[in-house]
Amino acid sequence: MSYKIKLIEELWQVHVIYHGIVTLEQRIQAVEDIVLDYADKLAPLKILVNVCDLQMILTLGEQRSFGEFLANHPRLSNAKVAVVHEPDYNPNLFIDTCAFNNGYRLAEFNRIKAAELWLSEP
Repeated sequence: MSYKIKLIEELWQVHVIYHGIVTLEQRIQAVEDIVLDYADKLAPLKILVNVCDLQMILTLGEQRSFGEFLANHPRLSNAKVAVVHEPDYNPNLFIDTCAFNNGYRLAEFNRIKAAELWLSEP
């Protein structure tokens, strides 16, 4: 599996960790898995997306499409999302920008603890 989803119960946060090559279909499936498993249990959804080990292969069109998908997904409308990437490279930058510009609530971080703290804030 190119991604792993886990609930961090003490923080009430869902962590998504991407590894290697992840297709557009797999990324959409990860979102649907989160929504199906956690949207009714955690309100609002607090999601940490770790892209440190992601190898970006999506075209710019696919990245734009995925960013718009995130921003327009009805079950993510109140979600708070932290994206964690390496300090010198964010493979998710275009997706993050497209999603944010379409109203998706996200912030970018270089450290997991900082992202978890931000997600824990009201």
